[in-house]
Amino acid sequence: MNSKARISNLTGAGFTLIELLLSTVVIAGLMYFLVATIDQTQKVWVRTTEKVVEFQSARSAFESMTRRLSQATLNAYWRAHDTDRSAASVSFKFRRQSELQFISGPTERFFGASPEVADLSKPLDKAYPTHAMFFHAPIGYTEEPLAGSGTELPYYRNLDSLLSSCGYFIEYAADPDRPPFLEKLTPKMPDRYRHRLMEMTIPTERLTTFLRPKDDLGFNDPRTFDEKNNYYAGMVDTGRNPQSSWIRPRWMKEAFVRESVGGSGGQSRFTYAHVRAENVIALVILPKLAEKDRTDPTQLELAPYYEFDSWRILAGRTEYDSVNKISLDETARDNLLPPIMQVTMVAVDEKAITRFGPTESKIPSWTDNLFKQAKKVSDYTTDIQTLEQRLNEDPVKPNYRIFTADIVIRGSKWSRDPK
Repeated sequence: MNSKARISNLTGAGFTLIELLLSTVVIAGLMYFLVATIDQTQKVWVRTTEKVVEFQSARSAFESMTRRLSQATLNAYWRAHDTDRSAASVSFKFRRQSELQFISGPTERFFGASPEVADLSKPLDKAYPTHAMFFHAPIGYTEEPLAGSGTELPYYRNLDSLLSSCGYFIEYAADPDRPPFLEKLTPKMPDRYRHRLMEMTIPTERLTTFLRPKDDLGFNDPRTFDEKNNYYAGMVDTGRNPQSSWIRPRWMKEAFVRESVGGSGGQSRFTYAHVRAENVIALVILPKLAEKDRTDPTQLELAPYYEFDSWRILAGRTEYDSVNKISLDETARDNLLPPIMQVTMVAVDEKAITRFGPTESKIPSWTDNLFKQAKKVSDYTTDIQTLEQRLNEDPVKPNYRIFTADIVIRGSKWSRDPK
């Protein structure tokens, strides 16, 4: 083979310029799609991780709240009462009685029932949206220091079943836990307004549930009193309709004590409440019966306006009326816990709230006029759907999570039989 033939063969074995350009385009395209896929996967991973972290505190708060709720107790007992004190003869009836209480409903009702509310600069339904609940539970919470020990150890630290009163509600306000020294900075840091889930726990040594005025004979009156030391009339009437003149029970007065947090703004906070989670915009408390106990599966007869008061909950009790000449303070207290509590909590992400830029007067209106009535199952469902629609249509496009659970109250002794 001569040299010309060898050169010709070598030339035919190489790539043309067009083939090199095509292969480069193909490789570049593959690299582009590979990088795009990796980038998209990374963004999804980061976004998913951020969502998990964002709602981790809300999830933890929800689990803690529902766990404590399941411990609610009334410790009811039966006591004989004279049904007609004006008669010459004594006519006794036994009725279920308890000094403890379980009460839930719209939060604005609790803060509007007495003048010493938290912040009157905003409408109550804005400062305290959706619902709240307050109850007694044996959680063993105490702050009483051990005398002379020189330590912060609580005196009753080993009594882990001590009775305490608890509560949960949402407050829209400036950060109650901001250190006082930040108020002295120049320029002053702006207040950080947020919706916050508040957990209230009254230490056992501050519990006033069993403090009663003495009667004419010098004995402690066992009846329930309100904050004005009148006989407690109940949050709802016998038909489960809201009592417009309701005054909070006396034992709740300690729960609403506030203290100053310092600074020139005059901010204050609840003495016995702390932030459990931020950016919780809705807390819906719905006491309900099991479907087999309802007269109609579609009806929610236990709390048609979301208001529940264990002091009086059964309707249609004809033995307690004007015919029997029973005055208000002698009306039977039913003292029953709801068998099931449906708890719903809605939380949004911090980034969306930052984009919204809430201030003292600029408050999100996502829950306005919702969760006011629950006579039917569809009432609750419609309100949840409306809330989701508002969140999805909002320009700030918030990510949100809805936590919901049916909590069975272990201490409930529910029965339709008023006897």
